[in-house]
Amino acid sequence: MTFRSHFLVLAILVFGLAGCATNQKESSNEPAPIPENPAILQAEIDLNTAQRLVGEWRIRLRKNDPNTLNLSQILVMAQQEQAAGNIELATSLAQTVTRFAQLGINQANAEKAAQPYYPQ
Repeated sequence: MTFRSHFLVLAILVFGLAGCATNQKESSNEPAPIPENPAILQAEIDLNTAQRLVGEWRIRLRKNDPNTLNLSQILVMAQQEQAAGNIELATSLAQTVTRFAQLGINQANAEKAAQPYYPQ
């Protein structure tokens, strides 16, 4: 083979592989992954601790709402809002879970040594 034929074969390989690489990039139409929200990660940690200490609270999200929700239900709502792209609402819900989970943890720790009191 001559130098010209070697060059031609090499050029075909290089441009052929470059074409394959660009086709792979163009064919992946997957949406960009949503970055993890640190508020949701912290809420998951606090909620797991509260559940382990049996200190999960039920709260009302709105002042006049008669329904109460477990903190785990609110965390699921935050994760759904995060997936839908509503970052501000997801962060707000996750911070609510964190705040009340920490209150539940404090209450559970304070009541560890609690015993009934019978006055005589």
